[in-house]
Amino acid sequence: MNQNNRFDITWKKVHKSTFMYGAKLKFNNNFVSMDNSLMPSGMVIHEWNMLSSYTTNKQVPSLPLLKKGNNYKIRFDYDVTPERSVYFKIVLYKKNGEKIKTMIIEDDDIEFEYPKDAYSYKIELMNAGFQHLQFRRIIIEDQHIESSHSTISTDISKTIDKIRHNKV
Repeated sequence: MNQNNRFDITWKKVHKSTFMYGAKLKFNNNFVSMDNSLMPSGMVIHEWNMLSSYTTNKQVPSLPLLKKGNNYKIRFDYDVTPERSVYFKIVLYKKNGEKIKTMIIEDDDIEFEYPKDAYSYKIELMNAGFQHLQFRRIIIEDQHIESSHSTISTDISKTIDKIRHNKV
């Protein structure tokens, strides 16, 4: 879904980065439910990528392209038992594959600027001792678009005022 540069990222299927050993995974229309009390902490539960090779991974990219230098807000919509027993990791890469930055997010949202030298990124859902997880979506919003809308409406207002004051 994309409304005014808002992207909803869901967990639609299992792929090679999904931790499946001993997991009870159930896909519903609005959420994914996962139980795995024996999973070691620090393991990747699931991962979303901006770049993907279909021939190698048999998956299409699941994250939107981000504009360099723009500010973004990412919100994570999930419930977990026990509380705060999962976290998210965002990894930013240069074009040559070198890591630029790794951000660990333990809260439900983060605001950050997408670096000018970034080429791609991925988001990982990490285990910190969870027993039950109900994941709904990741919401990515471009914070730059709000200010550009107000600039456009101001420019339109100024243009209309000039037209009204012109003598024909």
